[in-house]
Amino acid sequence: RDKWKSIYEHQRRLGRDTGRARYRYDLPGSWLAHKKGAWMLVSAIKYTLLYKRVLGYDRSYLLDFLSSLPQIVKALNQFASGFHEGIRMEKELIQTE
Repeated sequence: RDKWKSIYEHQRRLGRDTGRARYRYDLPGSWLAHKKGAWMLVSAIKYTLLYKRVLGYDRSYLLDFLSSLPQIVKALNQFASGFHEGIRMEKELIQTE
């Protein structure tokens, strides 16, 4: 993905599918889908993991990472929003089964 708009859309879809999977199956991080309001931690957790990866992998990427921070935060928030949407979708689907 080479445009921020397509990155945001992709992150939202990934978040939605991740939320659905975490709600339905016992996967790592499933507690984020089952504990009320925990989904709001998703973007902070993903930011922390991403920051650790940037620091641990190659610090030459740190300046690029920091200069893109507003876009990165927006992408992570899109993921979290999609995650919440996926949880709601699964809850509704399970109720109708």
